[in-house]
Amino acid sequence: GGRASNQSDVSVSRRAARSGAISGTGGLAKSGGGDLTVSGAGSTDAGQTGIAEGALIAGAADSLSANSVHTVGQGGRLDMSGAGREQTIAGLAGTGLVALGGNTLGIATNTASASHSFSGALTGNAASGISKSGPGAQSFSLESLAGVAGGLAGHGPAGDAQLSVLPPRGPTDRVLPGAPPGDGRLRRDRAGT
Repeated sequence: GGRASNQSDVSVSRRAARSGAISGTGGLAKSGGGDLTVSGAGSTDAGQTGIAEGALIAGAADSLSANSVHTVGQGGRLDMSGAGREQTIAGLAGTGLVALGGNTLGIATNTASASHSFSGALTGNAASGISKSGPGAQSFSLESLAGVAGGLAGHGPAGDAQLSVLPPRGPTDRVLPGAPPGDGRLRRDRAGT
């Protein structure tokens, strides 16, 4: 229970849980092959959340901080499949796995200079999706989006919700259904930046 402030390095070899909200300017660095479940609603920590190994599991609504960029390493997993509703974060980066379940991942970049790129795997079901708001940029590799059945949405004035899909790494070029390039909400970036 309780509210943790300025948490930093957490190594979990099996399973651990944190029921209180996390706040402060520090970040959370998750290592170790075990699972860490956070279920305290109202987390507001502003530092980086890094998942190098094992899983960081959102066990309840609003248990991930909307002020924190989440970086999922190759051996890490961000799991929000049991959270029961949308989780909002400040950005997503890395090459690991993000399990959405039937939830929407909300990305709310707060500054125009923010730019994040994710090339790992996203999994979900027909109700899953990604929603982007704010002036910063968020990009995904096309391969990352294969498991997001519910689609993508950018919110805000034209040019504000910068949500990009990087070109595929293979020789063929695929277009995301329902998201034509140049519509002001989803930009397909063939330059790879």
